[in-house]
Amino acid sequence: MSQRKLPLTGLPVGAVSPAVLVCGDPGRAARMAEHLQDAQLLSDQREYRAYQGQYQGVVITVCSHGIGAPGAAIAFEELIEAGARQIIRVGTCGGLQPHLEPGHLVIATAAVQLIGYAAEVAPPGYPAVADLSLTQALIQTATLGGRPFASGLIVTRDAFYPGVKTSRTPDYATLSAANVLATEMECAPLFIVGSLRAVPTAAILAVDGNVLAHGESIDEYNPHRPVVTAAVDSAIQIALQTLVSQAQPPPARPMPATMVLLETDVDPDPVVQFGRWFDDTQRAHLPEPTAMTLATATPDGRPSARLVLLKGFDQDGFVFYTNYGSRKGQELGDNPWAALVFWWPELSRQVRIEGRVERVSAAESDAYFQTRPRGNQLGAWASHQSQVISGREGLDERVAELAAQYQGRDIPRPSYWGGYRLHPHQVEFWQGRPNRLHDRLRYRRDDQGQWLIERLSP
Repeated sequence: MSQRKLPLTGLPVGAVSPAVLVCGDPGRAARMAEHLQDAQLLSDQREYRAYQGQYQGVVITVCSHGIGAPGAAIAFEELIEAGARQIIRVGTCGGLQPHLEPGHLVIATAAVQLIGYAAEVAPPGYPAVADLSLTQALIQTATLGGRPFASGLIVTRDAFYPGVKTSRTPDYATLSAANVLATEMECAPLFIVGSLRAVPTAAILAVDGNVLAHGESIDEYNPHRPVVTAAVDSAIQIALQTLVSQAQPPPARPMPATMVLLETDVDPDPVVQFGRWFDDTQRAHLPEPTAMTLATATPDGRPSARLVLLKGFDQDGFVFYTNYGSRKGQELGDNPWAALVFWWPELSRQVRIEGRVERVSAAESDAYFQTRPRGNQLGAWASHQSQVISGREGLDERVAELAAQYQGRDIPRPSYWGGYRLHPHQVEFWQGRPNRLHDRLRYRRDDQGQWLIERLSP
């Protein structure tokens, strides 16, 4: 799955979904990812950590942007370059109104931008304004959810802890009198980048303290209180629901007549050809292009099939991960031959792959396991996949026990969980065409191990 990666975030171009959540803390990005189905690490470079998964059927990317305007702006620019088309920031702020206490929520409509970054990228006086439609959607979602919030102006500044007061030091009392709700450090660059690149942006913030009377203090600042954590979780849910509500309907399925599959157009190597088609799914922002049916069978030929996710491919084969004790794991142990099927209906394409399967190395499984969100790691320990259990309660209790056991520590990979690699012996590419006269090209190895390309009747 080789794609051009952006220099500072490491994000693969074309791999970021249109819907994006951002936050400052990489740890909070991991927490956000736990709300997503089948979340996977997309990139992890410097302060920028990105995950991608699904929420209520919508593919969403979560990415941290670090602290401060210049570094955050880098994340926003590269997210847009990689495919972002809507960005909502979930962050924290200090209240500037007496009634805004820890645990309250603020939806920012615009930012008073007291940052040096803005002077370098936009004309003097350029406003830092959130997108109207996306912000209204945030407000509507919060209102329907019954969660109290305030909406209005916030101020974005460069410094967190105070230094010597200068002519550029913000006067919180004056800002409060001007009805500015809160102070923070990254909304203005988000709104400015969004306006410059014509990408809608918005922000919802949890108040982690009131700085009107006391200002920021290294001794008193504590963003980890339960009331703040609960508010951040509410903000995450509101932002996710908003992105779902704004999701565009899937593009119309292209007419098969517009797409053909000819011997003269394909690569002689099926892995390279698969890479071309997979890149097409990324450019089309398909909802789950890595989903594939894995078919296995017992030694006496009784088949079973299920959906799994592709986690990598190269000349050695196609990789997926699972519990070795699951039904598929047991069947692969007894009969190491399997088949994969990818179905991409939006492109009228499918790929069928058959071959022999073997486990990846322990080191490779360990490395992949550490990229999984913490909740998924706990789930791998808690679940004895495919075994009969008495009820859901016991599973949830086991997860809670494991979370306590590994609190503050890295979670190792269970010995019974890891990866498999299918080495392809035969690969078929199927392209839908009118009148059921589809294109089918099959690659198979000859006696010398070379790939032959054959056209099959539809």
